[in-house]
Amino acid sequence: MSPMKRGRTHESDRQSLQHSNALDKILSDADVKYRLAYPTDSYRSGAIPIPQGQHSVQFQATYTENIQQRYDLRLSVRNNVNDRNRRPEIVGRDWLRFVREKHLKSGDRIILTKEVDEANAVRYSIRAQTRLFGQWITIP
Repeated sequence: MSPMKRGRTHESDRQSLQHSNALDKILSDADVKYRLAYPTDSYRSGAIPIPQGQHSVQFQATYTENIQQRYDLRLSVRNNVNDRNRRPEIVGRDWLRFVREKHLKSGDRIILTKEVDEANAVRYSIRAQTRLFGQWITIP
């Protein structure tokens, strides 16, 4: 193999990740106090799929600024079939822990990203941002 080829990285050698936003939301007062209302459009897109016959799914999200910070979250839809307003929501102690640790308030923003690798393994990462002088700044 020539020295030129040895130093090159081929596309097939890279682990390709497919990224998509599962959620990009400005937080409301209720989102930071109780539970995160998950937009129905995001739910219907299947970004976080709930298995057939179930009303919730657990998943882990890693904070983008510190991969040591992991949050066990649950996407849940009300189980009452007679409820015409079956709003999806992200619930659990770790959601409120995330809010406290990042000092989130109404008007801040979260971005939940879904990553799928070549082996179809799915990972989620979460990022929090606040507005400062008209710009979104990531919270460390």
